[in-house]
Amino acid sequence: MGLLQTTIFGNGVLNLDIDAKNFIDAALITDINHKKAINSLVIKLKSDNLWTKLQAIYPFVGGSDFSHKFNLKSPIDDDLSFRITYSGTLNHDYRGIVHLGGFAFTQFRMDTNSIINNFHWSSYNSVDTFAYLFQSGLCQFFPKITIGSDISVLSDMYDATGGNARVTAVNPNGNARGHFIASRTLTSTRHAIYKNGNLLNFKNATAGTLNNVNVQIGSSASTSGAITSFATIGVGLSDTDSANLYNAIQSFQTRLGRQV
Repeated sequence: MGLLQTTIFGNGVLNLDIDAKNFIDAALITDINHKKAINSLVIKLKSDNLWTKLQAIYPFVGGSDFSHKFNLKSPIDDDLSFRITYSGTLNHDYRGIVHLGGFAFTQFRMDTNSIINNFHWSSYNSVDTFAYLFQSGLCQFFPKITIGSDISVLSDMYDATGGNARVTAVNPNGNARGHFIASRTLTSTRHAIYKNGNLLNFKNATAGTLNNVNVQIGSSASTSGAITSFATIGVGLSDTDSANLYNAIQSFQTRLGRQV
């Protein structure tokens, strides 16, 4: 756990983890329930040894384009801190980012900000739409895509052609709502996909190609109506890490009344 910062509100005292406080101050979060949710999230991520594995955490809390742009890990209004910028048409409300033909640039580049075969990205999707979760050049991640007669999850990571690095799995219930993770780890270059903390499929593949395109959340091509209410980027996650990350995020979403 990080250092605590005592904050007075009303007739009570809230002891904030210093990293939670830094984000709350930068994003101008004023709602006490949001502050408590952020603080509990940070403490949980640290206790589960996830905090150091996440390079960018986007809680999309506060309901505005301003509050939604900050990275919880480094809440500085600067590209080097993976501060989000927007492109196209987006709305912002208590649910997160509503994609209406637009997307969010994270300033994270897989070739300079990650290690090949040691990477994950995750997204909490609030509506059932055919939509990109992430895209970086031709490296992409879908929670719902038609493959033959099945509705599947599809992940291309570090392979611009979608060749031997591609992993797919039939999406349980064919529904795009929930928390999705694509993770590639150094152990046997294992590429795995998860939904709500559950492993859907994996394969061991040879190293792919580092992509030098800015990682974006969503895509103008196919995300109209999608809602992203949480996202993370970082090093590869194990099965246990993925389950713990989902549980931490789901608890946060429930506190904010926007869980699915």
